[in-house]
Amino acid sequence: MNEIVVDTREKIKILNEYFAEVCTWTGSIIDSKIADCLSESKVLINKFTVVQPEAENILRSLDHSRAYAPEITNRMIKNMAQSIVKPVCKLIYESFETSIFPGIWKNGVINPLYKSGDSLKRSNYRPITLLKVLSKV
Repeated sequence: MNEIVVDTREKIKILNEYFAEVCTWTGSIIDSKIADCLSESKVLINKFTVVQPEAENILRSLDHSRAYAPEITNRMIKNMAQSIVKPVCKLIYESFETSIFPGIWKNGVINPLYKSGDSLKRSNYRPITLLKVLSKV
């Protein structure tokens, strides 16, 4: 492909196809290693406590200069820390209690990050996944 693409949707399609092509993963190697770790693990967490002051400090210490997924920025979380710490702690506690990670926190936004070389070549980009801020707290 030696043509320059200017249509945004077409650029997205080209990068998506390229990333899907080069980022294939069957999961079998990692899945077997995880299974080995789980079968060897004998440690169980009987009680997990989420401490609100500590959680609030974590929320307030988020780096607002870091990349984030759209919707809620690190700066917004920092500014709302006192107001949202209680429901965030409840979500985290429930996640540990039920062994369920909120599905919405599993989704990310994939952005192409330019590496080096000719910026018109798709192979000079790599995919970066931006996750929701709260999924990393």
